[in-house]
This record gives sequence, C-alpha cells and structure tokens, in this order.
Amino acid sequence: MSKNLSPKIAKYETIVKKLEENQQVWQAIGALQNSVNDIKNCLATLQIPETEKKPRGRAPKMANVQSSEAIKKERKNTLVKKTITLAGALYAYAIDSQNNEIKILSFLNRVKMEKKNDKQAAQASTELLEVATNKLQELAYYGVEKEELTLLESAITAFKEVAGRRKAVAIEAEDATAKVKINVGKVLKEIDAILEDKVDKLLYRFQDSHPDFYKSYHRTRYAMNKATTKTAKTATESDTPPVTDGEPKPRRGRPKKAAVEA
Repeated sequence: MSKNLSPKIAKYETIVKKLEENQQVWQAIGALQNSVNDIKNCLATLQIPETEKKPRGRAPKMANVQSSEAIKKERKNTLVKKTITLAGALYAYAIDSQNNEIKILSFLNRVKMEKKNDKQAAQASTELLEVATNKLQELAYYGVEKEELTLLESAITAFKEVAGRRKAVAIEAEDATAKVKINVGKVLKEIDAILEDKVDKLLYRFQDSHPDFYKSYHRTRYAMNKATTKTAKTATESDTPPVTDGEPKPRRGRPKKAAVEA
C-alpha cells in the first residue's frame, strides 16, 4: 500500500472503530450493520501487497489472495454468528414445544457451523432460515424478528459469493500492481459513497437520543473531510506548471517606450 494512502485508510478505520464502540446504539438498524460491514470489506481489499518497482527479467508470479480471503473470513464469521444465534432461539422453542425435529436440526446445524466446511455452513444456515421463516410468529417470544431473518439471508448470499472462489489466483506481479492502483481509487470512492449516502444519513436519527455519540462521530467525519480537502488543494496548487526559462514572466507596471531611431 502506498505511504500516501495509509493516513486516509487510518481515518476510515477510526470511523469504523467509533461506530463499533457504540454499536449498542444503532445495532437494531440492519442497513447500518450492512454498511459498516461493507466498509470493512472495502478496507480489507486495500491490504493487497503492492510491488513498488518493476522487477528485472521475467516477472515473478504472486498469489493475490489476501483480499479475497479476508472478505471470505469476514463474511463467514458474520454468517456463523447470525446462524448460531438463530439456532439457539430455535432450540429453546423446540424444548418448550417438545418439537424433537427442530431440536435435532438446530443442534446438528449448529455443529456444522463450527466446522471449516464452507458448503455445510451455507447449507446449515439455509435450513435454519427456512424453519425460522415458517415459525416466525412463534419465535417472536424468543427474540427473533423478521429483520433478523432478512439479515441472515443477506449474510448467506454474501458468503456464497466468495465461498466458491479459488484460494489462489496466480497473476503477473506487474499486472497485479496496475490492478491495485486502478482499484484503489474505486474502493475509496465506494467507501465515501457508503458514508455519505447511508451512514451519515441513518445516524441523523440519533442526534437527539444519543447526542454525545452523534457529535463524536461527526467530529471524526469533519476532521477527515477537512484533511482530504486540504490534501486535494495542496495537490492542485503543486500541479500548476511553472513558467519556463524560454517564456520570461511579464513585468509589472507600464511598459518602456521603444527608442526612436535618429
């Protein structure tokens, strides 16, 4: 990663940390939870090693897997957490209702979630989601709401998108470097869009109910935007081409009259 990029990444990470420290305030809003996860996934894609210099001779191959593996791990952790939470509610319901079928299904699928098999994890989550959807009214007593099932369904879809990818994709180091440089700008714009279009607007509802958190978040955002604007302004000023030696600067004041020939 470029040294010039590190400070900006650190600011994004600070925002995520501040949001996670106050998660109890906004965790009921699924759109905010997904937005924070999307930002974390974007930040993970920026942790790809970049080749600073062009290698001599034949370009060595490198495994560009850090990005995809980080995203996959993050999405699986989210899926496992949500599925185990639902499995616990289903198991409690099964005990009270003496439903042995759901009891066994909840127990077995929870065991599957703790294993490393991606296919079993996705299958177990899907099975529990189907059961919970059919028993949603009864599960309300156990703390299960429709929004929770919607978030689980999104987590399943997100995990399936990365579960089937190969662990390593060999590419030329020169091509990888170019790809990283192209993607960095796109990823940063995506993070900015998530913050401006979703997080900033969704947090507005906490302006009165949680003023300390709201003000603290916006102080961090303002500091970040101010630093970004200052950097952009400095870059613009430094990009102004100087006057060359062949083009002398025009003198100020009234021009001198040309000497009249005798």
